[in-house]
Amino acid sequence: MKILAVAMLFPLFMALALPGAYVYAFHEPKPREMPVEIIGVDQDSARLASGLATKMAPSFRVTAVADADTARRHLDDLSSRGAFEPTTGTLYVASAGSPLAKATVETAFGSVAQQLGTELTVRDVAPLPESDRLGISLLFIGLAAILAGFVTATVLNVAVKDLSIRTEMMILGLVALIAAVITTFIAYSAYGALSGHLLGVSALVASGTVCAGLVQSGGVKLIGPGMTVIGVAVLVILGIPASGIAVPVEMVPSLFAHLHSWLPTSGVLDGLRRTLYFDGGGIESDLPIIGLWSAVGAGAIWLSTLRSKNEPAAVAEQEGAR
Repeated sequence: MKILAVAMLFPLFMALALPGAYVYAFHEPKPREMPVEIIGVDQDSARLASGLATKMAPSFRVTAVADADTARRHLDDLSSRGAFEPTTGTLYVASAGSPLAKATVETAFGSVAQQLGTELTVRDVAPLPESDRLGISLLFIGLAAILAGFVTATVLNVAVKDLSIRTEMMILGLVALIAAVITTFIAYSAYGALSGHLLGVSALVASGTVCAGLVQSGGVKLIGPGMTVIGVAVLVILGIPASGIAVPVEMVPSLFAHLHSWLPTSGVLDGLRRTLYFDGGGIESDLPIIGLWSAVGAGAIWLSTLRSKNEPAAVAEQEGAR
């Protein structure tokens, strides 16, 4: 009965944590400090930017930018969600960054254009393809990669005893390769949901599998099977809302917005989006996250080897003392 009670803790945790975190994150999305820009350096544009910065706060963070080319670059690296040119009534957006963010910005500047007495013209500089109109196919590709690494490490460390680290790493690398092949085949060939940047997407999928596997393996070796709960919490329960794929990070509670720059799931999923739809623009902010967590996992594995080496010596010392 004790074993059964302990075993039931994990599904009970999932039943509570998943809806608790996801409903909290997604049930009422609204903009908070969403970055938008006003195009123009003339006095009228500067006055408009200053007025809107006060009027639209705290939902939007309004800044001025010199020209449309600069605004487009900011949209491409996702440092801006929209740019309004008051002289022409043109609103530049990037739906590939987030359809929900695009709709939110379009609604907000529709009111601005109406107050200015001009007709709003929307130009999507990074539209989503017809094969993936919601832009969330990459969410399931990336999540599959992360879970492949997580499950592999859990099984090898909990169900398989006395497996060498070298063998475990070889298996993890093989699983990463298989995960990359299967997920990209489904996304690119079976359904045609994604297109282009196949090698970059494959590399990110494989790196996500390895990263999750290293973190989970190191955790299990150090603290035991309880790492399963921690791993699920970090990689899935917190990681998905913090990734900004389903709902942009400027429209989820601040907890998840702060975690966006730190969790491995965010690094993998955001990297996939930037690779697929923005030619890798801004991916330099995601790769260090994946690398850091991989290093943490590898470091935990190394620490576990030191502990395993010290344990026989400690046992021998105790026996000698007797």
